[in-house]
Amino acid sequence: MSDADTEAGETQCWLEFCEAEGFMAAEDAERLWQEYESLIASLVGIGAHADKWVIK
Repeated sequence: MSDADTEAGETQCWLEFCEAEGFMAAEDAERLWQEYESLIASLVGIGAHADKWVIK
């Protein structure tokens, strides 16, 4: 989970870079940023309730 969260955060950094350097339209960067925010929130939620994801 930690690796996935870290990778998602790194992708957000690249989105900022791409937008700042003109490789990506601001609207596209914002849309993808929000998608990654949602993904990170899901990962944090899963980590906070890991006991529900363990096969017993």
